[in-house]
Amino acid sequence: PVPGADLTVPPEDYRTLLPQADYVVIGVPYVPATHHMISTAEFALMKTDAWLINVARGPIVDTDALVAALGSGTIGGAAMDVTDPEPLPDGHPLWTLPNALISPH
Repeated sequence: PVPGADLTVPPEDYRTLLPQADYVVIGVPYVPATHHMISTAEFALMKTDAWLINVARGPIVDTDALVAALGSGTIGGAAMDVTDPEPLPDGHPLWTLPNALISPH
């Protein structure tokens, strides 16, 4: 339990909350265990109008899976302060997807 929190779950159970979340905010450290912790399977668990927000490190999110999820409507959108690769190259699909917001890190 965390004072003031309605619910806490152990880190390994984060996927159980994805189907309920309107916004998924990534704020974990980048370590081997968090590499691509958000990928195709996790996007499939999210609501179709949910938004992913990454303010941690780019490689925590599988960029190819994110582009596919945004393009297919699997999730509603993404706001990315960090990307993989970083900097995001000119011509990358995330620059042109209407449901992707990219901010300077």
